[in-house]
Amino acid sequence: MMLDHGHTMTTSTHAGEPQEAVPPGLRWAVKRSFLDYVARLPDGRVSTTDGVTHTPDGEFLWAAADRHEDVPEAADRSLGFVGDLRYGGHGGLLFVRLADPCVTLRGGVGTVSVADTFDETHQMLVPLVTFDVTRWDQQPGVEIMRADTVRLTARGATMFNMVYPAGELFEPITMTWPVDRPGGA
Repeated sequence: MMLDHGHTMTTSTHAGEPQEAVPPGLRWAVKRSFLDYVARLPDGRVSTTDGVTHTPDGEFLWAAADRHEDVPEAADRSLGFVGDLRYGGHGGLLFVRLADPCVTLRGGVGTVSVADTFDETHQMLVPLVTFDVTRWDQQPGVEIMRADTVRLTARGATMFNMVYPAGELFEPITMTWPVDRPGGA
């Protein structure tokens, strides 16, 4: 399987190695078993463009968006990210696109929504997964949120052609974003 411009994809993690500071953005491996499946396909492909990158530990990092998302009613916070991650294979019959994620948070519960693949206006979002916040830390200049229990939504299951049922566990998510400080400091 190929990633981007001919880079071989790896899905291994480096347990026990010290982690560097996480740059601002949404860090997520999505579903490792799905990556493994795509990797086994003779024509399996993963592409990352427009702000998402593949990390050495097999996760993807969507960049924090410059735009500020409107906070939907009933949400405490909404965070936008940019980037287009695509999985493909089976001569084009397999196609999954996860683009421009938006995370809404209310209390300790969140939803990751992505651009609707078939919406030509690029305005529709599909709720992909929900999660419970596991850990929320503040470090100098940044907030870091971790969610260990991430579950596929019913609408998200359709994006994966119902291969995974609603409620299926997906990989943990880490989000990092700058802390807004009074006076711009």
